[in-house]
Amino acid sequence: MDAGRLLYRVVAIYVACLVVGGLLTGVWLFAPAVVARPTVAVLWFSLGGFGFLVLVTFGLLTYFET
Repeated sequence: MDAGRLLYRVVAIYVACLVVGGLLTGVWLFAPAVVARPTVAVLWFSLGGFGFLVLVTFGLLTYFET
């Protein structure tokens, strides 16, 4: 698998996680008793952390490729 295809797959997974996180947050806004507030915060923190990890990995791959 080449780097472009891998990057595309990782970004697609990240976007899917953002969509699922958004839907779960929407459900939580209408029914806050379903999920506790810290769980929602951890969900967004983990999604943001994963996105940051993807950016760092992409930056390092680009830097060391040259």
